[in-house]
Amino acid sequence: MLKSGLVVCVLALFAAGCGSGSSDTAGTTTSGSATTPTTASAPPSEPPLPRVDDTTAATDERPVAFGEACSNTQLPVADSYVVAGNTGLRARQLPGDGDIISVLPAGSALDKVDGPEACGVMPDGSVWWEIATPLLATGGWVHSSFLEPAGDEPNTNSDPADETSTDGTDDDRPAAFGEPCTEAQAPAVDTYVVVAESASSGRLVARQLPGPNMAPITALPNGSLVDVSADALDCAVVADQVWWNIGTPQLATGGWVNSANLMPSP
Repeated sequence: MLKSGLVVCVLALFAAGCGSGSSDTAGTTTSGSATTPTTASAPPSEPPLPRVDDTTAATDERPVAFGEACSNTQLPVADSYVVAGNTGLRARQLPGDGDIISVLPAGSALDKVDGPEACGVMPDGSVWWEIATPLLATGGWVHSSFLEPAGDEPNTNSDPADETSTDGTDDDRPAAFGEPCTEAQAPAVDTYVVVAESASSGRLVARQLPGPNMAPITALPNGSLVDVSADALDCAVVADQVWWNIGTPQLATGGWVNSANLMPSP
């Protein structure tokens, strides 16, 4: 009886020893009295994101046609300006050599356009501003040296050493406008009348630009009154003929006529 009981105890101990290698908790495995943690396989690592430098703004390069960016001392200092001097100032589609839009009379009030992109320094050092005015439906660019702040504000924006004459010829005269007129070829009075007896139709052709081969706008009958300007840019010598830029209610945008067919209004 004692022997059979001893056998039972030995079998019980053997059974307990066989179960010692089973898993009892998630993530651990027992081997005898030692417990070894299991390690889960790590997911594949993602490639690092590219470094973003917050101190550098992603901006496009400035178009060549707009010149170099202006310094703080070259930006406008007033909200509005006027055309300085006694003659007109060319407004262009782009700074520098852009197409001429119009000639702004002396004293014309102009509003500056905000932002560094509205100011450009051309290779010759000239500073150009984009401006707005009721005289220009879409605005334009002008040479800043020919502007002064409206009112009594001092013009601290330009260097006196860079100033040039405000005679309306701030850059080379376009070939389409011929040669400058002499003082004797410029208008003597403000109003003239059309006298075109030599023309078979008795009318004077007004053209878009000075010169006999330029596109015609309309034909003005004899006796029409026209206004002329003493501005140097409104007088041109083309093909040995003197042409004046005239204004009249018959021409919404003005035009050019051969001055030989005009006489002072009585």
